[in-house]
Amino acid sequence: MGNQSAGKINSNYQSTDKGVLERTPTTPVTAEMPVDPNGRSLQTLRPVPGSTIVVASGEASAASSAVGTAGIYRISASKDCYLELGSDPTATTSKMVFLAGAEIWPLLATDKIAAIQMSEAGSVSITRIE
Repeated sequence: MGNQSAGKINSNYQSTDKGVLERTPTTPVTAEMPVDPNGRSLQTLRPVPGSTIVVASGEASAASSAVGTAGIYRISASKDCYLELGSDPTATTSKMVFLAGAEIWPLLATDKIAAIQMSEAGSVSITRIE
């Protein structure tokens, strides 16, 4: 292989003095951006203040209001439940299973989310992130 000097391969990768390719950050690291242990910037989204809608997931289907703004949303449930998405949703036990935790979904401004409990009551939070 010979002695290769470290250098930039293209705009996204660089070689080290040991011939290993490393991905270079495409966004400059600033004090405002979180970084990984190697100092590379992390792509993150933050909650939009005042955008959270909470729906109870109880024995009967309950629906949120329309989210109002198309975008990316974090959907989180405190307990396992069933969800239905749409402009006039009704959740039933034959709809989508949503396990306690969080997922990221793209939603339309007119979308509402309906929830019904799986085995115990909880809540579903819908928060716009950007």
